[in-house]
This record gives sequence, C-alpha cells and structure tokens, in this order.
Amino acid sequence: TPAAVRDALITTLSPQNTRGIILDIRGNTGGAYSEVLKVARMFIDGNPPKTLWIIRQEGKEPVSVQAQSPALTTLPCVVLIDEKTSGAAELLAASMSQTARATLVGSMTAGGAVMKERVQNPDGTSRLVQVGDFLFPKTGKTGTDGVVPDIIAPKDASPEQVLELGKKILAEGGTR
Repeated sequence: TPAAVRDALITTLSPQNTRGIILDIRGNTGGAYSEVLKVARMFIDGNPPKTLWIIRQEGKEPVSVQAQSPALTTLPCVVLIDEKTSGAAELLAASMSQTARATLVGSMTAGGAVMKERVQNPDGTSRLVQVGDFLFPKTGKTGTDGVVPDIIAPKDASPEQVLELGKKILAEGGTR
C-alpha cells in the first residue's frame, strides 16, 4: 500500500488538476502498523516533528511515533471512516485528525487498534494476544476507544451519501 499511495501522490495526482484528496478507509482493518505509519508520514508534515501516536507495552517505556520529514502533499484531505474501520486504519485516521491534516467524515470506528503478537500454545497451535496499545496524545484516547469523526454522517446515510458529504467538505476547503 505505501508504494501505491506514494505513486499516486507523486505520479498520478497532478497538483495543477487536483483540488484535494478523499481517503476512503471505510471497512478497512488496516494491516501492518509499520506500513500505515509510512502512509501517515506521506500526508503529515513532520517539520517540526509531530507525534502521531504513542505505543504502550507493559514493562517498557512508552514510545512516541512521529512524522519527522516533509509530507509528499499539502492538498486538502478528507478521510471517510465507519464502524468497520479498525486496527491500523484507525491509527491513520486518528493521526490525520490530531495533526489537523484531515477532516474525518462518517461514523465512529471499531476501536480495534491494539498491538498483538502471535504466541505458540503447548499443543502446537498459536493464538494472538494483546501485547500493547496505542495512545493518541491530543485526545487522550486509546486505540480501543474508537475514533470519532469530525463530521458525523446521518445514521441512515448510504455509502454514496457519505462520499458526497466528504466531497462537500473538501469543496469547502477540507477543514473542520
């Protein structure tokens, strides 16, 4: 995903012809946190450095994860989220909102952004166990709290209507 996003930002989207970006991560469970971090850093200007989230693990010092380099784009951005947006996708949404990089539109996310690790059971099978969580410093919320959109879509809105709401916000400058 990071390579495809980078290609889209550098090659496909012409700054002269593009007024803004809508990231539709509704229903996205996010995948690997390290990959989502790469995507977040493409959108969030890290000059000066900005904290995206804090990793907390029992018995370890918290680790601040930051954007520390220039973003690949400064185009206005809207991120569409819903109750099925989970895991690492929530990290992207929360970091985009916390750094005022994007307006979140839709409904509250699932609250599934936790660090998990596969451990072996004595019988040879394996299972995932939670080994840590993520803290969003600006809101004080964790990855299990879910991410609340800046603009809440009506409960009965269709996916197309939520997209149209996102387009409207973007046309108004993409800000809250």
